[in-house]
Amino acid sequence: MWIRVLAASALLLAGSGPALAIASGSAVLAARADSYAQSITSADELLLEVDQTLAMARDGEYGSISHDDLQRLDIAHLTMVRLLDGYDNARHLQVDERIALFNAQELIKAIVRNDEKGRIVCKRVSGTGTRLARADCLTVSERELRAQTAQRELLRAQRQIP
Repeated sequence: MWIRVLAASALLLAGSGPALAIASGSAVLAARADSYAQSITSADELLLEVDQTLAMARDGEYGSISHDDLQRLDIAHLTMVRLLDGYDNARHLQVDERIALFNAQELIKAIVRNDEKGRIVCKRVSGTGTRLARADCLTVSERELRAQTAQRELLRAQRQIP
């Protein structure tokens, strides 16, 4: 199942090219994060497959993985175990827990694939004028682009002020 989830995630991500605007991409990726959690029908099977993936990573079957990344894999694994403890599936998790579960899975996938920039990170954010939170899911590279754009716009605005 874990491999199927990785393959399905890869196919979904391949379909979201750079032509998508970051804002619309965020809504699509947030739906994917929730869909991922909803698709986990057996927490025990998922955790077993994650264990097997981590064992393969330690054995070097995914290439050379640094000691720091192996520690990050272990932390992500422990996060998944903690979140799924006592649950048969992820459907009963709270929204923040589903997001944390998705982020942990994305971290594992990014380390195994050696694709940190393509890792999706979801955060709960509240828009201006509302207390209702929504999931904001972007890849690491999209978050960096957003930060660079905001920095450029701020500098541009500061130069225009006398």
